[in-house]
Amino acid sequence: MTLAHELAPKIQAFMDAGHFTVATQDWHPPNHVSFSSRSHPCGSHVLNSSGSDVKVFLPHCIAGLRGSDLAAPLEHFSFSFYIKKGTKASLECLSAFRDNAKTSTGLDEWLKSKKVDTVVIVGVATEHCIYRTALDAIDMGFKTYVVIDCVAGVDEIASLKALNKMKALPGIELCRWDEVEKLFLYTRQFNF
Repeated sequence: MTLAHELAPKIQAFMDAGHFTVATQDWHPPNHVSFSSRSHPCGSHVLNSSGSDVKVFLPHCIAGLRGSDLAAPLEHFSFSFYIKKGTKASLECLSAFRDNAKTSTGLDEWLKSKKVDTVVIVGVATEHCIYRTALDAIDMGFKTYVVIDCVAGVDEIASLKALNKMKALPGIELCRWDEVEKLFLYTRQFNF
């Protein structure tokens, strides 16, 4: 069973409870700065056009090609807000909130227009997108929960390091799904 299959009923429970849900999707051009090549092997680092360090990966989520869609069964969900990120060849965009040049994806503005003050983060990859999204969420003033049994990483050691870094930051709370259910599904305590 994939993480998407495990997350689907949990995301559906959020939708059924009337909470906003946001989907992000990498949507890279074929020549994306994070893709490996002869001169930049997988695992190495390069600088993107904003001068930020970018880890190099195998090509993935190439816009319009197989593997770029949301994982089934999530592809059929009606999310409240939808973001395609990493669309510029020369810029990385790990965070759901902004790219490495600090250009907004529109998520911060949309959440604030809906008077949302708390975000609950699930998905992949713990040490990359989850980590950067959580950092930006607290930077933008959101109370942030990362659901540790609803995230998955590419590298187990790097994922554990990222979780430990997030745990040490004020404003980010690591929790389990059963805690999320108690906080958000059985009460309307937060505007989420």
